[in-house]
Amino acid sequence: MLEYELFFRYSMDMYVIAANDGYFKRANPAFCNILGRSEAELLSRPFAELVHPDDLPKVDGVLKNLSSGHPTFLVEVRLLASDGTGLIAICNGQPTPTHRPACCSSLPEITARPSSTPTR
Repeated sequence: MLEYELFFRYSMDMYVIAANDGYFKRANPAFCNILGRSEAELLSRPFAELVHPDDLPKVDGVLKNLSSGHPTFLVEVRLLASDGTGLIAICNGQPTPTHRPACCSSLPEITARPSSTPTR
């Protein structure tokens, strides 16, 4: 297994490879686990279905930017998990040289999570 494949597979941050057609081409296990969805489910539906409706214009802007060959940094998007809860992630996208797929993105989650340590 190549080193980049190990990084993709075992990273705790969410990584996806997306295309201009509006579909993910790959999603790493962290992305699947955090959203509570299988990779097959994520690849079979338009990624716009997972984005909060108010954030769709931002996602469209990201795709246009990436399609023009420009990287995207620090775009906050809200995503929908399978249990109906939302989470906030930061989209950092790098266009691929051929634009097929359109980009490789890291999406570190920044949703405030309750502490697992009880307060006194």
